[in-house]
Amino acid sequence: MKRTTSLLVSAVLMAPAVQLAASPAQSAPPRLVTQVAAAPASAKPTRTVTIAGVNKGRKVWVKGKVSGGYKHKRVIILKRKCTKQNGCAMVKYSRVRTDDRNRYKARVQVPDKGKVKYQAKVKASGGYAVSFSPKITLWWS
Repeated sequence: MKRTTSLLVSAVLMAPAVQLAASPAQSAPPRLVTQVAAAPASAKPTRTVTIAGVNKGRKVWVKGKVSGGYKHKRVIILKRKCTKQNGCAMVKYSRVRTDDRNRYKARVQVPDKGKVKYQAKVKASGGYAVSFSPKITLWWS
């Protein structure tokens, strides 16, 4: 597969350039004009979102921090949900707000048997794109 790709690239690079016909009134040689599309929304920077699981006895929380001046704003906690028809997806579990120091904390559930995955999501705002924390897996051992 790599050879085919490199051959195609080299064939395109070695192809002769298309010559543009100059009008008789112009004496300057033709020049290549390119058009650059607008940058996609994903080109915005993302916030750093951390997440960790903490427990005290059988009570469990996920907590973390959001970078980029995110005081008193909403953080969405996502939980992995699996179905036979649609497979697995991260769905909204709860919403919490950050404190004065950009930290959040949410109470979550962990099954007695099996594992569960959680992730934090922050909506786009202030010049930042939608940001996600890494996924964490929680279980009882």
